[in-house]
Amino acid sequence: MSSGRLSQFLHNPLLHPSARRRSERDSWPEVTATVADCLNLSGMWDKAHTAVDLYSVRFTYWVEGRMYTGCFKSRTRYATGEELQVRHDPVHPERNSADPVERLRTELLIAASVALVALYFMVVMR
Repeated sequence: MSSGRLSQFLHNPLLHPSARRRSERDSWPEVTATVADCLNLSGMWDKAHTAVDLYSVRFTYWVEGRMYTGCFKSRTRYATGEELQVRHDPVHPERNSADPVERLRTELLIAASVALVALYFMVVMR
């Protein structure tokens, strides 16, 4: 562990690493991104789906004359050409605030929470 990380840990030992990454991202510069496309993923495999729609939103943004892309999933439909704010890593501009590692962790946490609530109700209803 580098001395910077060690001192950060000693000052706040209970702060989860993903929370530290999130706070680092809060200091990243913000740019305006443009929605390139918005694909409806719901019902793609199950035509009789009854769940709320899920969209894959692909966007582009420019940093120092170079174009970068990003993607995230959303329950909200975005129109092609719509603008949104995105933060990017100043050292590695290809990294942005829609990083899939964070999203996957969040999605897994939500799925686990829903499963625990369902399990609770199954136990209580018996």
